[in-house]
Amino acid sequence: MRLAMDRVLRSFGYTVATAGDGEEALGIFRKQPADLVIADLYLQEKDGIETIVELMKEVPAPKIIAISGHRARDLMLHSAERLGAVEIMHKPFTAESLLAVVESALGKSHPTGPKYLRSSTGTARRPSLRPGSQH
Repeated sequence: MRLAMDRVLRSFGYTVATAGDGEEALGIFRKQPADLVIADLYLQEKDGIETIVELMKEVPAPKIIAISGHRARDLMLHSAERLGAVEIMHKPFTAESLLAVVESALGKSHPTGPKYLRSSTGTARRPSLRPGSQH
């Protein structure tokens, strides 16, 4: 999933950075803040909910898209929303729906200009994305 998101977003001009887990994603984000983080809720080391809580303490806090394919995903995704995620997605999803949600989260129809997008899931300097989990 992370590699597929990476390929799709890069093909539409996004700069993508990936992380294998929430702890790694936080470290990368703190070195290179981003406009957007895509957080898989089920990660090793630090799960997506913990990662979202930590990211929301950052100034400025990034926009967050929470994703999950776990059987308890509805409850977890709604928890992520209450914690500050601007969008939620159920896995699996299509490339088209990923792009639509990313563009909606960034408030634009197409990526333009240098921006950063980061994700803590397994998937912008013209936005970049940081995926971390391959669920």
